Amino acid sequence: MDNHKSIAITKHNEQVNRNREILKRLILATCFLGVQEIRGHDESENSSNRGNYIKLAYFLAEFDEKIQTHLESATVFKGLSPDIQNDLIDSVGSVILAQIKTELQKCMYVSVLLDETSDVSCYSQLSTVIRYVNSNGAVCESFIRFSDVSKDRSAAAVSGLVVKELQEFDCLNKLIAQTYDGAAVMSGELNGVQAKVKEHAPDAIFIHCYAHRLNLVLSQAASSNAKCNVFFSTLGGLSTFFPTSSKRMSLLDDIVQGFQNLLQLGGAILLD
Repeated sequence: MDNHKSIAITKHNEQVNRNREILKRLILATCFLGVQEIRGHDESENSSNRGNYIKLAYFLAEFDEKIQTHLESATVFKGLSPDIQNDLIDSVGSVILAQIKTELQKCMYVSVLLDETSDVSCYSQLSTVIRYVNSNGAVCESFIRFSDVSKDRSAAAVSGLVVKELQEFDCLNKLIAQTYDGAAVMSGELNGVQAKVKEHAPDAIFIHCYAHRLNLVLSQAASSNAKCNVFFSTLGGLSTFFPTSSKRMSLLDDIVQGFQNLLQLGGAILLD
């Protein structure tokens, strides 16, 4: 009986190792698609295109005997369902956030960067980035997550979200700077997000985001010049005029190609 038990344990361990190798490949496929920001939609068996994840898995099977055998023989777990994909994405995200949290615990000071924009689905997404110096002395900026703030974008709601996220990473007491755009809800000295965050982290000075400042300076400078104003208005009009007609787009492509050829010819003449 001991011999049979030993054989059973050995077979079980071999199966566990095979499953780990398969899962490793599926995780790598998930990370690849995440970096490339691509994923399918209709992944049913009747779909003409079952999505990037499934297609990538079968592509890997063409050159990898282990995953090919798994896809052909697996009856309980293939790892191709949308739920499994979401679980893998959540797991990878959890590992990344855990690593960020470990680095934050070792640093002395942190700063937080927030910006909000609406996506194609008209949801208001608030991006959170934490900036810090790691143990090697390198400055790091780590993206934490997008948060849906469509229902409430008030200073109280946004500041509460910031405090909650910083508490999640155990670095609220290390916060020394916060940077947002210049909107009143964010930068208000009395009831803005920065003022409410300071109630929890008094040392967190507010800095108007330099990228937003530069955008405002360039925008104001351009609008005060009549020629620049006409130029950018015309440039903005082109983006709405050409895409509405395939003939216009084809004409634009011909003009751009002709202009590029002219530039190449001019460059060749200068080199000669």
